[in-house]
Amino acid sequence: MSKLVLSRRQVLVAAAACGLVGTASCSGGTDAGAGDHPGSGRPGASPTTAPSDLPDGVAVARRFAFAPTVALIELARGDATAFFDQQLDPSLPERPEVAALLSATDPGDVPTEGGPAARRAALGALVSSTLAAGAWSTGQLRAVMTDFWADHLHVSSSLAPEVLFTPAYRRLLSDGALGRFDDLLVSSARSAAMLISLDNASSRADGGRVPNENYGRELLELQTVGLIGSDGRSVSGRDADAPYSEDDVKAVAHVLSGWSLERGTRRFAFRPAWHDLGPAAGADVLGWTPAGSGEQDGEDLLRHLAQHPATSRHITWKLARRFVADDVAPDDEIVDELAGIYRDGDTDIGPVLRRIGALVGTGDRSLPTGSGAKLRRPLDLVAAMLGSTIAVPDPATWQAALRPIGRLLQSLGQVPMGWPAPDGFPEVAGAWSGPGAVIGRWNLASAAAGGFDVLSADPAVAPLVGDELVTTVTGIAPSDRLSEALAPVTEPRSARAVLFASPEFQLR
Repeated sequence: MSKLVLSRRQVLVAAAACGLVGTASCSGGTDAGAGDHPGSGRPGASPTTAPSDLPDGVAVARRFAFAPTVALIELARGDATAFFDQQLDPSLPERPEVAALLSATDPGDVPTEGGPAARRAALGALVSSTLAAGAWSTGQLRAVMTDFWADHLHVSSSLAPEVLFTPAYRRLLSDGALGRFDDLLVSSARSAAMLISLDNASSRADGGRVPNENYGRELLELQTVGLIGSDGRSVSGRDADAPYSEDDVKAVAHVLSGWSLERGTRRFAFRPAWHDLGPAAGADVLGWTPAGSGEQDGEDLLRHLAQHPATSRHITWKLARRFVADDVAPDDEIVDELAGIYRDGDTDIGPVLRRIGALVGTGDRSLPTGSGAKLRRPLDLVAAMLGSTIAVPDPATWQAALRPIGRLLQSLGQVPMGWPAPDGFPEVAGAWSGPGAVIGRWNLASAAAGGFDVLSADPAVAPLVGDELVTTVTGIAPSDRLSEALAPVTEPRSARAVLFASPEFQLR
């Protein structure tokens, strides 16, 4: 029997038949891939067109991993505790071929100055390392949380010279992704990427100078205690509630004056001559008072802010939206519970993730954790497509694939760390599922199914079609609609394209 090979048009028709159009249109969101930045419209609700309810273990694996392997799905299916025991283990070994690829994607020390060529090289290294880790790393939870922190402690790769420092900044976020937030916050504050991005590297309070308030403001508004608007996003304006005042912003800016960089090396340096507490001297700054100890005051303030009750709610609310559902509100009971766990653990993120996983893993229907509540963002989607169907490539082949992958990510609006504002990429489905974004996702499905004309399919997946393909790749049985759409498709590449464009794959 001859194989049925679908044209791109036929793939789109088949994908529409199995329900992707409904998946996107129900969110009422904006076009994320046709020129407007995602998130420029109203956030929208979670998708309601979804595959049948996920088995509990599959739900955990798909929420807490970009590209869960069959083994990882089985581990989560048996016991969510075992999943988190493995993924939170700092000594988790990497597969040799993946370790080799990740090593090759690490650019090492990137030049701290340079023109367009250096900036392109830095961005290429960032895209390469982000996608390779997301697709094939054994440490899937670390990759997912690195992505979370890249939005929460955001530095934009779309800006110069910041882009030069983003590969090193991503390594910093990855190293601290599963540990204590207070440690990660201090590391971020000392990084060249953050110091340059929010202008603290040049902030001086000596000689009556007014220190730059950009970092202090975003530290409070976005990174710690938070400023929450009526739509659930961190915003500025009279419609927002803030646990801090303008006096607090000025005090924080003075406490962190002198946090700068060495000339040439761009390593962190504290400049005592630039530092002055000014109005912060002896003041109460959100329940903390500086001791007049210079650099140490800055670190003490950062740790105090990380442990502040408002920060515990802000961060755990964002984690709940990432892993539970888009419509979790800052005052929901789940946020109360998670904030308490965060505080009891001295800002350790691991126990918070375990509790969220337990709720998702038990299918607790008192919470918005039903299957299909989360739409995969473009980076998540690309990593899932690569990791579930593509064999780990050698470094040279991987570099050849990055150009077409990068173009597609740009068209979909999510180049790694590319969001221009300091609040990071939007989380909710409505930002990523307008009509133009749906076409972009179809184009991505078609290109990824063929390995972007460069990469080879995993031998275990390469010959599969139909229901067997769905079950092997996703860990769940196909819906009737997807099964019917795949039934006439006997060519594996076309079958993968239809699967990639379906709700079973687009939703997690």
